[in-house]
Amino acid sequence: MRKNSLIKKIQIGTLATAMLLSLAACGDKSSDSSHSNEMREIESYVTTEAPAETEAYYNGAYESEEYYMGDYAYEDEGVSLKSAGAASGSGENPNIADVSQLSKIDTEKLVYRCSLSFETLNYNESVIKLRNLINSYNGFMENEDVNTYIRDGKTYYNYSATIRVPSASYESFVNGTADVGDLKNKSQNVENLSQEYGDISAELEVLETKRESYLEMMKEAKKLEDMENLLMIDDRITDVEIQINRIKTRLNRIDNDVAYSYVNVNISEVEKYEEPVAETFGERLSRGLKNGWENFTEGVQNFMVDVTENLPKIIITITVILLVWFLVIRRFLRYVGVPSLKQMKANRKARKAMQAQQIQNYTVQQQVQPQTQPQAPVNTQAESQPQAEPQAPADNNK
Repeated sequence: MRKNSLIKKIQIGTLATAMLLSLAACGDKSSDSSHSNEMREIESYVTTEAPAETEAYYNGAYESEEYYMGDYAYEDEGVSLKSAGAASGSGENPNIADVSQLSKIDTEKLVYRCSLSFETLNYNESVIKLRNLINSYNGFMENEDVNTYIRDGKTYYNYSATIRVPSASYESFVNGTADVGDLKNKSQNVENLSQEYGDISAELEVLETKRESYLEMMKEAKKLEDMENLLMIDDRITDVEIQINRIKTRLNRIDNDVAYSYVNVNISEVEKYEEPVAETFGERLSRGLKNGWENFTEGVQNFMVDVTENLPKIIITITVILLVWFLVIRRFLRYVGVPSLKQMKANRKARKAMQAQQIQNYTVQQQVQPQTQPQAPVNTQAESQPQAEPQAPADNNK
């Protein structure tokens, strides 16, 4: 009976497991079929409806916002893309900003700088042309420097200057320098100080408002004869005025830099114009050796000139060091007990003599010691005779 009941239980469990597996397979097939149906719908949407809708979006006919940016709008310097698009009223996408509504780069505070390098065969003529050009454009020389250098035994001039010209005539002035000499290098840059100018101008307004508030507070403190608060307010007014003066100085400097551009000019006198030619290895090597020797000789000459110029200082310094040594340091060392140089030499000689004497005594001792030791007698006769061979014991039985 127990065996039959156990067999029935196994059969029932097997049937239940088979039913569950069949149900799971049916569910997977239905899900696969539904998934395939959804994919077919999406593909049909993409191939038919989506292109038309996308084209309508890029043509400005798509009015909904929730599929793209939703409720978010990009803020750029206080300009909202959503508000800009909505304000245009042209039916375009409200999330795409109208360029005309965006804040443009402020170009009111631009500082122009230019660097020019010339070579000339006639130094005086080139400098005169440059100065006449400056006067014709109402510019001025901010700084000027003239140097000389020697090449192949001849003296040449090198001229450098920083020129300020009205910014309205900046390009004309730069183009007019073509007659100064042979142009070798030209570099330009523009610095935009509009943002800095606006920031510090706003800071200036805040500080001026704060100063007016402090002045009103000072009037009230004077009426109440509150000396403690009056002194504190006066200190704060002083700090604010210092900051205001610094900002005004910076603003004036920016205005001046904007009004007058910078042009740095360098004019080098040469014997002849040389076109740039690629050097061979031998030319580069010879030029390197020549430059190295010139730099070495120039360094030696500069060293000798520096020593000659500083000779009085060197003599005085050495004299002071010797006086301090003999009058102060030497006496102090003797007082402490440190031996002098002569004593140190004498002690060194004494140590060497003592070491030499010890070595000599040791050598003599080694020579005398073998003669005093007794020697054992040597039996030459026994050594010379051969030893007798051992004889076998006699046999008494014979």
